[in-house]
Amino acid sequence: MPDLDADGAPDLLVLTQEEKEVNGYIYSGSTGYQIGHQGSLCVDGTSGSLLFVTRAGAHYILLPCASSLCGHSVKGLYEKVTGRDSRLRRDPYWEDMLNTTTHRLLLHSSGGIRYLMNVPGKGGEHLLLVSSEACVLLDGQELAPIWTFSAAQVLRKPILGHYTPDNLAVVIENGTGIDRQILFLDLNTGVVLWSQALPGLPGDPQSASLPTADHRSAFFFWGLHEMVGANQMEPRDTQHSLYMFHPTLPSVLLELANISANIVAFQVALFEPGRHAACILLTGPAGPDAPGLVSVAKHKVQD
Repeated sequence: MPDLDADGAPDLLVLTQEEKEVNGYIYSGSTGYQIGHQGSLCVDGTSGSLLFVTRAGAHYILLPCASSLCGHSVKGLYEKVTGRDSRLRRDPYWEDMLNTTTHRLLLHSSGGIRYLMNVPGKGGEHLLLVSSEACVLLDGQELAPIWTFSAAQVLRKPILGHYTPDNLAVVIENGTGIDRQILFLDLNTGVVLWSQALPGLPGDPQSASLPTADHRSAFFFWGLHEMVGANQMEPRDTQHSLYMFHPTLPSVLLELANISANIVAFQVALFEPGRHAACILLTGPAGPDAPGLVSVAKHKVQD
């Protein structure tokens, strides 16, 4: 959160879901003490909350609420839990869109909302909404659709990267198993820039991207090592492969690693000061039932 209590340090908001109600707890970023008391956001939203700043500079908490989008003013929440005025702003346009009883915005998704993302836009941020039926880029002020792309099985959060110099693309994984497709969409228009069939499993790690010196991005995807039939798509003992893609060679997927162990965590990082890129991989037990060894490996991308 921004500095809510005017002590010069950003503050922390913790959201909890208790039964069907979402509650907020604000903590001082400088002392760690709770500011005010618990405050209800008056919504029954699910996980995947997002802090969004409107073009008027007003901060709102957005949450998926089934097929609707719920929102709550940070200024309103702070004043509710403390009883004091806040220097933060409200956005009159957004306040008109918010239902004062349900805190639902005047927006209805064609399916259950799975992910929300802030994305850069002209004059401010836009909002990328991924539902069970489509990906929609919404104008950051009016929440009107800029483009819509029908994609019924986006099971992971999309990532951003540059397919052409200084032009952002959004990367979605549509489908699972042998039907999984990697799709690059132009962020401005929603047009498909590149697509690739890459079989995978629901438990595969998240895809990733890194900036490169030519103002494009390198992209990293996990997939199955071999094209197997649908009756062989069992996660146990399956070998996963890590692939790298760079838009300068659109017909090439470079295989970086083959992993048969259970992947607990995966991250791609650009290290300083040498600016070498590496993939960090944590493997270990498949579940918490039995103890087991974990292993950390670093794969240098340049090598």
